[in-house]
Order: sequence, then structure tokens, then C-alpha cells
Amino acid sequence: MWCTYQHTEIPMPFMISSRGWGIYNNTTRKNHFDIGYTDPDRFNIYTTFPDADYYLFLEETMPAVISDYTLLTGRTYLLPKWAYGLCFGPNMREDQWAILNDAVLFRQMDVPVDLFWLEPQWMEKRYDFSTAKKFNSQLFSVEPYWLENKPDKKFYNRLFIGKLRNMGYHLGLWLCEEYDLTIQEEDRIAEREGRPQSGQEHWMDHLTKFMDLGVEGFKLDPARTIDEHANWKYHNGSTDKEMHNLNQVLLPKQMAELGKRYNGKRTWHHYCGGWSGTQHWTASTSGDNGGGKVALFDQLNLGMSGFYNTSCDVMSVPAELEMPSLHFGLFLPWVQINSWFSMMHPFYYNEKEQTIYRNYVQTRYELIPYIYSMAVESSQNGMPAVRSMPLVFPDDRNVDDMYYQYMFGDLFCVGIFTNDIYLPAGTWTDVWTGKKVVSKGETFTMDYPADRAGLLFIREGAIIPCMEKKDYIGNEPLDTYILKVYPHGESSYTLYDCDAEDYGYEKGEIARTTFSCRQSGKAVDFTIGKTEGSFRNMPESKTYKVRMHSISPA
Repeated sequence: MWCTYQHTEIPMPFMISSRGWGIYNNTTRKNHFDIGYTDPDRFNIYTTFPDADYYLFLEETMPAVISDYTLLTGRTYLLPKWAYGLCFGPNMREDQWAILNDAVLFRQMDVPVDLFWLEPQWMEKRYDFSTAKKFNSQLFSVEPYWLENKPDKKFYNRLFIGKLRNMGYHLGLWLCEEYDLTIQEEDRIAEREGRPQSGQEHWMDHLTKFMDLGVEGFKLDPARTIDEHANWKYHNGSTDKEMHNLNQVLLPKQMAELGKRYNGKRTWHHYCGGWSGTQHWTASTSGDNGGGKVALFDQLNLGMSGFYNTSCDVMSVPAELEMPSLHFGLFLPWVQINSWFSMMHPFYYNEKEQTIYRNYVQTRYELIPYIYSMAVESSQNGMPAVRSMPLVFPDDRNVDDMYYQYMFGDLFCVGIFTNDIYLPAGTWTDVWTGKKVVSKGETFTMDYPADRAGLLFIREGAIIPCMEKKDYIGNEPLDTYILKVYPHGESSYTLYDCDAEDYGYEKGEIARTTFSCRQSGKAVDFTIGKTEGSFRNMPESKTYKVRMHSISPA
């Protein structure tokens, strides 16, 4: 349990069992989990220091254990709503004209996107770790050139960031840092306790000048926070033995707090390092490990450790796997397609692949109400969107070791990089063909249409909140929903919603609407319950368009 680049970037000193228990080793020091390796009948935890502090959770179910664990270490961070759309990173050689052209082509192709981020080319000095960094004004016009050296910054609608925003895009920036983060943390504690400040610089503070220009988020590179600093003596008196794992929490924590102080809005930011508690402050990725089969291991493990906002470098795979990787990536909690040295823009693919690309992104956007509802719910109980099969079907022993398929929430079963899929007992609907499959708990081998790249099934009784076609999500509250209903016996679904950007959800400013379906023979009763709770900017009324699919066999 030691954060290491491309090896164990987000190690979690937490173990969960399908028998209703979990154990958490509350430390930031290096420790080792031996799960049946030395002795197949024993689970051992080895520490590198004399003290020990363990939490044992005892519950009836794994979701309850995850809820307890995240109650202790921090509930899931909620990204701004628009960040659950497509987040796309253009090639690092592109300047403002190329990126604006990308923005136009995405819209013309009907491929929805909400955010672009810039790789290191945005900096005047490439890979600038300092607090004196500037925009590369030769590549990006973000302010009038005669004001570049002035300290005060503001948003200019007629320049690069303004033109992106006019088309419905948000902009993020790539960052790297190597700094003693305990300076800011100790000063925050001193401020709270009424003690004097250190007078030293806080690394995060310099980012507000870019936010003044219209930047709305940051991609936190592992360089060099994830590196060891064996010779460092930190401001708080600690050594790297104590601070290395904790740094993986402090970096996203201070980033989240920056945005909250700046304008009270949630920012788009993510980091590939982590430790227990990181889930409360940031979105996460699998790091520089691609978007292939192995990436799912990270998603499943993080999900079982209370992470909702997980993703990977979608499509960073061999050419023949790019479309299957897109199928996988578009059913992750948030989506990162990172073209930093590549050209993964949809308009650079052949006609068939362009169709697949468009279909998947449009399907993703159709499901935004479902995805955002899961995210809001996770902020209250820690449940992931990417759910290992045992998390949803704890009594089905056939699913214990399945790792090339997963549940996206409780309603979708996603198969990746294979034509085989195991469907637990019940009736399932093929999303692409509408065909129903009755399973006794069996593995099926089947094809998918030429304009798709993987298998996707809907569980019987599903009620899925969707939205109408949009180019981008934006910040406006949704007042029209499409409810896709797959009747089977009695079922229900609760839709969670809150403001798109503020922190009201932390104070309980959440709306809940429960839909119920009762099917008996050919008769179906569908009920829309009264909305409970409220939030800022909540619509005064809502329109629901109910689409009833064919009845499952009773």
C-alpha cells in the first residue's frame, strides 16, 4: 500500500468481503495486505511502524459496508453536471485555431462534447511547475496582448475561451506540481485556531488568475506529486514516510477547496493518484495505463472502495480495439478521451467508425439524467456507478470472479472486449436490438450490430430517466425527462437531482422523485411520485414522456 506511478497509483488500505464485513487500516504509512498469499487461509496486514489503528465494519451487505467506509473517510465528490458529458483532450500540438476548428466539427458531426482541456502546450514555459506560469500567448489569445503582464485578469468573450464558451464548451488546463502542500494545510489549521500564518506561498493560489480568464477546471498530472521525496523535511515536520501517501489526498483536497473559495462552484478536476479519502475531493483516472481490459480492474477496485468518479484514457489502445474501448469508456462514470499525442477526434476516423463514435456519445448524453442521479446518490452513500457483478448479485456465486463485464448502476450490464456475457437469472433486453433474453444464470455468446462495439443489456423492471438530444449539457436545470420503462412485476426507481454546480448537495439540497411500475398480465400501472426536497434553480414544473417497452414474460 504505497502510491507508485503506473503500479499502485491509488492503493486503498481497505478490504471488503461479500460476507458483510470490511476492514480499514487508518494510516498513511506504507503497509502490506496479504490476502491468502502467504497462507491461503489467512488475511494478514503488515505495517512498517509500531502503532496500529483499524476500523472493522460489520453489516448485512457490501453496499452498507461501503457506506460506512465513506461515512468515515469522506463521501464521493460530485463533479459539475456538465463534467459527466464527454471530456476531450485535443492533441498537444494544437493551437487555438485548431481547437476552435475541432469545436465546430464536433458540433457539425452531432457528437456532443462539454469540455476540452489543454495539454502542456498552453504554458509559456513547457511543463512549468512554478507559480509564475503564464499562458503561451503565441498559441492562445485569452486576453488582449497589451494586458498580458498586468496582474488583474478577467474573462474576454471575444477571445479564445469566450468563443469556446459561446459554443457550449468548458475549458480545463493540464497541471503539474512539486511543492510542499503541508504549508497551506498547516496555515488553514492555524487560521481556524486563531494562530499566525506562516507567510509562505500557497501553490494553489496562483491558479485563480486562470480562473479569472474563464478556466473551469484542471487535470492534475502525477508529476511530481506521485514521486517519492525521501530527502524532504516537510513544513509540518514530517518526512516522506508519513507524507507520501497523504500528498495524494492533499493535492485534490486543496484543488477542490480552491474552487469552492473562488466562486462556490464545483470544478472539473481529476488526479490519477490517491489514498483513502481522495474520493471526497476529486475525480480519478487509471493514470497512464490506457483504456484496455486492465483498466477495468482499476475501475472495479476503486468502485468497491467508495469511488464514484472513475475513468481511464479511453481509446488509448491498439487500433483494432479503439471502438471496443469507446464502448467501455462511454459507460464509465465520467469520460476522458485523451489525444495528447494522438488524433482521436471523431472526424479522423473512417465512415463506419465515425458512426460508432457518434452513436456512443449520443447514447451517453441520452443517459445523463441516469448518470447524474447515480452521482448525486453516491454523494450520500458512496455507491459506485461501475459496480462489480458481486456488488449487485451477492447471492450468485457464478459472478464472483467476473472482470470483463460489470453493472453500470443496477440497471445496465456491460460486456467489454468480448462477445460472451453472463446474464444473472431473469429477463434482459438487448439495448441495441430490443431482443429479450430469458436467462437462468447463463453465459451467452452473441453478436452486436455493425454500428456498435460491445454488448449492453437492460435488467427487467428497469425505469431509466433519459433526456432529449443535446449538443452539450450546460448548466440549466433539466425540466423534461424521457422515462424508458421495461415492465416486469413490481419495480421502482428514485431519481436524484441537485444544482448543476453549487455545493448545496452537501447540505441536503437534493430532490428525489420515485417512479413505480406494476405489471400484471398485459396491464401496467405507472406512478410518478411527488418530488421530495429541493435545490437552487430547481424547475417549478417538469414534463415526463413515458416510453413503455414490451412486457417481460411474467
